[in-house]
Amino acid sequence: MGRRKPRAPHQEQSGGGWEIDQLKRQNEKLTEQLSELLQELKELRKAASSPGTPSSKQDKEKEEKEKQQATKEKEEKERAAKAAKDKQEKEKKSKVGDSLDKDWEKVKPRSKPRVVTEPEPTIFGSVEAPPRPPGTRQIPVTAPPATRKCKDGLDADDWSVPVRTATKGEERMKVGIPGICLVEAHEEVVALLHDLQQTEEPAAMLTYEKVEGSRKAPIRVWKDGHSVIQSLWLSQLGTGAAGEVKYLACDSEDTAAPEDWEEHLSTEVIILKIHQSWVAAATWRLWSPPSTRAEVATRWLEKKGVRHFVEDIFHPKIFGEEPSAVATISLRVLISGVESLVKKTEQDPEDACLKILDGDSLKEVVWLGEVEPSEENRRRVIQKAKSIPEQRGFLLSEFGPGVRVPPDQHQRLAKVLLDDGTEAG
Repeated sequence: MGRRKPRAPHQEQSGGGWEIDQLKRQNEKLTEQLSELLQELKELRKAASSPGTPSSKQDKEKEEKEKQQATKEKEEKERAAKAAKDKQEKEKKSKVGDSLDKDWEKVKPRSKPRVVTEPEPTIFGSVEAPPRPPGTRQIPVTAPPATRKCKDGLDADDWSVPVRTATKGEERMKVGIPGICLVEAHEEVVALLHDLQQTEEPAAMLTYEKVEGSRKAPIRVWKDGHSVIQSLWLSQLGTGAAGEVKYLACDSEDTAAPEDWEEHLSTEVIILKIHQSWVAAATWRLWSPPSTRAEVATRWLEKKGVRHFVEDIFHPKIFGEEPSAVATISLRVLISGVESLVKKTEQDPEDACLKILDGDSLKEVVWLGEVEPSEENRRRVIQKAKSIPEQRGFLLSEFGPGVRVPPDQHQRLAKVLLDDGTEAG
């Protein structure tokens, strides 16, 4: 076989140079086309952005038409809703009253002119009524009493100094300013005694609780437009250099207390107590927050069925430290409802005990001795109290648990509660 004849070197070089030239021409052509496309794209963008072009005008007109259409539809919906509402009101009015009401015309009532006749002279030569025959009773003609509208609290006309609030507001009690206030919270009593001890102007406070150096007096207090006489404790504050606060109403015959005046209270304060060591943990969590204790106490009273006897719920406090703390809240109870409140019944909640202020003397309570504080022992004490019909509830103190009984039956009921059958009793 013969061999293939190799190419000459100059032929290979000439063939490669031709291909390179061809590629260069194609590249130049593509570059030129790309430049033209870019130029056209720029012109199109410029035309689209100019406001005078037909395309932008069409878009604007289209948007305006859409907005007008939407506004028109919204107005039609509002008119339809208003028409439906007017129709409903018209139907409602037509149902009220007699169907003949529309046939009648309303006429303003015409009042008769009042004829005032002048008094005529009598045979006695005057316009006064003649003297009545003896034995007949003359009917006194008196003008209706003038009504007074006073704010709840003290009457400002009854005192020689202005009536103020205790510790809050612009018109509160201050050093160097005369005034008197009605105080209900124990914390405010302590604050006033401390803050006004050096004031020289006449200043005083009225309290429901006895304060050292105070004196009891009948005071007029307004509530819901009516005045009532309450027995309060009057305490003079400060040095008294400029004189004392005076109760001016005592000078009038209507408000002055008679010499044989005796106080008759209509309410009594009772302390509701929760002993942490005698109740379950869940019960203590329910009663311990001061902010919600009044609400919890209200539910407790409703469950017991005596809420209508309680006029006020106030002064939530905590004494001692956990786990032996005591949560308390005060109740102002009508005298007629004290017995129903303290007496234990079968439907009573068993988580609280009651302490009667100025009560629960040694002759009124049978103490059961030292008992280990626990929820179970509390239940046993309550069952022990319920075992005698004469019981007036149970209470807890530093002496241990006790059962409240009538004083005249203390000895007999103490034997019933404490006698264990042995000779020692």
